[in-house]
Amino acid sequence: MTEALIEHHAACTVVVRQHPLPDGRTALAFAIHGEFSSGDFAVCLERFLPRIVLPGHSLVVMDLREAIRSTDAHGLFQQAELLTRARVWRLSVSYVSTSETAEAVMPLVRDVFEQVNVAIDTHIAPTLEDALVWLATQT
Repeated sequence: MTEALIEHHAACTVVVRQHPLPDGRTALAFAIHGEFSSGDFAVCLERFLPRIVLPGHSLVVMDLREAIRSTDAHGLFQQAELLTRARVWRLSVSYVSTSETAEAVMPLVRDVFEQVNVAIDTHIAPTLEDALVWLATQT
């Protein structure tokens, strides 16, 4: 994937881009715009899966700066199950957000993903650059 991929669902738009890390690995950055739920993101993720490569240990940025998020366990389970089917066994995800709600939902996110056997490391960063620096440390 060399160009941005875009999906729309309900009131949100999701744009995904690859970002190379210094050690040669690649992080996928999902920028979300508009109002979205966990289920809305799951729909977009399912549409992206045939067009993106997710290694067993996937490095992901979720850029929420232009999004209004509502989190629900059912939508998170949908996301986690999609990743399981894609053979992702570990997810390192950095949320780009200045909202306190991002940190508040992290325990739920971790719990749901771990229930479907996807190990997850989470981080909150103020910028995309900070998120990529953190992802580069994940081994």
